[in-house]
Amino acid sequence: MLQSCRLALVAAVVLCALLAASAGAATARPDRSFGAGRGWVKTSLPAVALNAYSAVATRGGKLVVAGQSSTSKGVTQIVVAR
Repeated sequence: MLQSCRLALVAAVVLCALLAASAGAATARPDRSFGAGRGWVKTSLPAVALNAYSAVATRGGKLVVAGQSSTSKGVTQIVVAR
């Protein structure tokens, strides 16, 4: 379940990147100053369910994804990733 939640979050980020690129944004390239030169990072969140509700490309070309995580005990948290 956790693996499918991570995959859904990654898919949402990739979709937003593709939409931003097709909307006339500059040629998309990884930001090499981020993630030890790779331009991306993988973050593990201790959650049973992880949902992305919204994503936006900023003027600088960065992606911001907002959502919610839930634990097996029903504790929820807001998640914002850039």
